[in-house]
Amino acid sequence: MKTTFTPELSPTAKKDGTYAVYVRIYQDSKYRRVNLGFSIKKDDWNAVRKEVRKSNPNHRIYNTLIKKKTSEAELKQVVGQLTNNPTSITTLQLKLKNEITGGNFLVYANEYADRLKSSGSRRVYKTVIAKLSEYSPNLDFVDITREFLLNYKKWLEETKLNKQNTVHKNLTTIRTVYYEAVNSEKFEPKRNPFLSLKLRKERSNRVKLSEDELAILFKAELEVDSLLFHARNIFLFQYYAFGMRIADALQLKWLNVKDNRVDYIAQKTKKRHDVRLPKEALIILDYYKSLDRKPHSYVFPFLDNKLLKQATDDDKYRRLIESKTSQVNTNLKKLSVRVGINKNISTHVSRHSFAENARKKTGDIYAISKALGHSNISITEAYFAQESKNDTDRLSDLLFGE
Repeated sequence: MKTTFTPELSPTAKKDGTYAVYVRIYQDSKYRRVNLGFSIKKDDWNAVRKEVRKSNPNHRIYNTLIKKKTSEAELKQVVGQLTNNPTSITTLQLKLKNEITGGNFLVYANEYADRLKSSGSRRVYKTVIAKLSEYSPNLDFVDITREFLLNYKKWLEETKLNKQNTVHKNLTTIRTVYYEAVNSEKFEPKRNPFLSLKLRKERSNRVKLSEDELAILFKAELEVDSLLFHARNIFLFQYYAFGMRIADALQLKWLNVKDNRVDYIAQKTKKRHDVRLPKEALIILDYYKSLDRKPHSYVFPFLDNKLLKQATDDDKYRRLIESKTSQVNTNLKKLSVRVGINKNISTHVSRHSFAENARKKTGDIYAISKALGHSNISITEAYFAQESKNDTDRLSDLLFGE
């Protein structure tokens, strides 16, 4: 089975008047063509020598690429024949195409997402990939250029109406997958499309509750054992437990509570937290102690072992936690209306409130960052964007005020 690989110029010009350069694979009276990923003027092609003329400023790069790819394809075919495992023309075309274009980016991205350990991270990546697939269903690595990314950014903003931080998250996620492919030698780009692409993240004005507003919640008279009652209690406990995440609060067991302290491993970061609880948190715990205090029982009555046994895999488990979080958030919104706090309260507001009130009292951002379990101080600083501006304004009033 004889196979030949011949560089050639496309017979049809592109819109800009240039012609794509191909490798033509011929085998058993059949042929396939693979685009080498660049195009030139017709006068720059030497049809006899099957190479780019010196009149093209990139002739050395293009000719090296032509020789490299045809030699690699020929080597694969020879190895196949020597091992008595000849490669079909279709397989040769696909392998050569993948080496030139890097293959399908979306396929690689989905495989990358599937390897992620965190179900939450997998979900984020899959959402980003699905949106990218909607914009460009057949996206090869070579198609990801700076121009492509700018057009995609515009589509996210104008068609999908995504806000700046959502656009930033989409593009940085794509960049992470792209860089992983390059580092693992899946694809070798001619130039880095992200290098001159400015990805800006907007600092959001996060909702926080003051100590006075938290006191209003604490003192609110609610029907005992109602959903409002339990939602208020778990929200306040998160706050008093140094901004505990809702997933950790929902799964908190009595074995984690001892000697007026709470000791647990954070689900998201896998870091250990050992927190001394203030009297307000102990008052909340005292109510639940009277109901059930078996070591493996949950402190708050949103989960039970029967529910968790039904969650047989990570995705079902994640959906269960998300469902209970949504239930708490729905009741927190009702609660804010009832007590007259005109803010959109959610479980994460508890975390932001702890961070801001701690900052006002201590000014020690590093200690707060450690308490929150942040991996980077910049994450904690982002919590205080608006407040830092307000602090500067107050300083200006003190120094230069009327």
